[in-house]
Amino acid sequence: MTVLPAVHVIKAAILSFDEFAISKEGIEKILTMVPTEEEKLKIQEAQLANPDVPLGTAEHFLSSLASISALTPRLQLWAFKLNYEALEKEIADPLFDLKLGMEQLALHQDLQEDPGHAPRHWKLPQ
Repeated sequence: MTVLPAVHVIKAAILSFDEFAISKEGIEKILTMVPTEEEKLKIQEAQLANPDVPLGTAEHFLSSLASISALTPRLQLWAFKLNYEALEKEIADPLFDLKLGMEQLALHQDLQEDPGHAPRHWKLPQ
């Protein structure tokens, strides 16, 4: 279970993309909690109808999230940014291995054409 920080920390972290305040799992969890337009409207109506009654914890949380402009795109971009490095490594490592293999293959073919330059411990096919 992902534990989220305090509401004011979440808002500041989202606005500044602070990956030390909220983990990737936290971002994904918040994405599932983004308030709908109907929820935003009901919270506003409740505040107007009872201005002296403080919001409950859940309503305060949703209201705080709703106050962040472009919340969903921000969270999606942030999640992509955090995934990008892992995805890049996942793609780049095999490509680097392929490049090394191709270089070794080219070297091997060069050595077959001129075996006099191969180290003595190498056994080249005849």
